[in-house]
Amino acid sequence: MPQKREFIEKFNKAFAVNDAEFITDHMIEDVIWTLMGKETFRGKKDVMEEFRKMKEENIIELTISHIITHELTASCNGIMKIICPAGNVETTAFCDVYKFDKFEPGKITEITSYYIPVTLDASKKNQI
Repeated sequence: MPQKREFIEKFNKAFAVNDAEFITDHMIEDVIWTLMGKETFRGKKDVMEEFRKMKEENIIELTISHIITHELTASCNGIMKIICPAGNVETTAFCDVYKFDKFEPGKITEITSYYIPVTLDASKKNQI
């Protein structure tokens, strides 16, 4: 598995298990994280503050469908099952697009995230 592909898999798994240290170590100080349709967070401090808020939602299952890398960019999509603070379980399809400051082993400069709630049946159809 090429280095960037392996890194993207580790980064997504770190996000799922709330590994804040791994995440902060692999972003530049001026990172930008855009949650499409919601907000854009600028700088590592703001990004990690949002990450801390998201810890309230416990990811109980992460299925990565595809990881695509090319030069200074990469993307990852899949399905997450989340226990929300209210106790209900939600299934969400995601796609994250990453930009890096250099080819290998660069740090993340920008993340654009797309999240779409899906029904359980729809999520099963998309799994490999």
